[in-house]
Amino acid sequence: MKKFALAMVSVIFLAGIALAGPDAETASDNVLILKWQRVVDKDGKTCDRCGATEVELKKAMEMLEEKGVKAELNPAEISVEDFTKNCSESNRIWINDKPIEEVLEATVGASKCSGVCTSHKADATCRTLVLDGKSYESIPAELIVKAGLMAQGQSTGAEVQKTSGKSLGCAKSCVKTCGEAAAAACAGAKKD
Repeated sequence: MKKFALAMVSVIFLAGIALAGPDAETASDNVLILKWQRVVDKDGKTCDRCGATEVELKKAMEMLEEKGVKAELNPAEISVEDFTKNCSESNRIWINDKPIEEVLEATVGASKCSGVCTSHKADATCRTLVLDGKSYESIPAELIVKAGLMAQGQSTGAEVQKTSGKSLGCAKSCVKTCGEAAAAACAGAKKD
């Protein structure tokens, strides 16, 4: 009888592990994963807004740590050539694989950029984050932290004012400068 009971406990334990799946360890570690993607030229340079977002991400990582949130930043680069094909892919942030604009209930806009972004495309527009009618060219640490806390369930959407739904013409500017694919990639932007 003891062997049977021990076998049953083992089966239940193993079934629990199988049901939890491969992500169970990650979920129990409760690590916040931030992915940041930006354009980088062959000399390792990026545009001013991506550079400013990098500074803000570093601040956000410190702020999250102060709040007891274990976070990991995974930067990714896109080439200038790939950027010219789809401008909206630069200066993007994902929080636990969700775009920051989705977490914050914001939208994506675009505005004229400079530097590396215009080295191959003079009229390049870059991604902005639009929240409550305000457009952010670089993403402030406070919004990154807020999105991180929301993703961890430590903050609610009610604490973030909802976007006004105003489009800054991202779809129109993306079509003009980067083509239809970029316009389609402007997640959350209304087509003009």
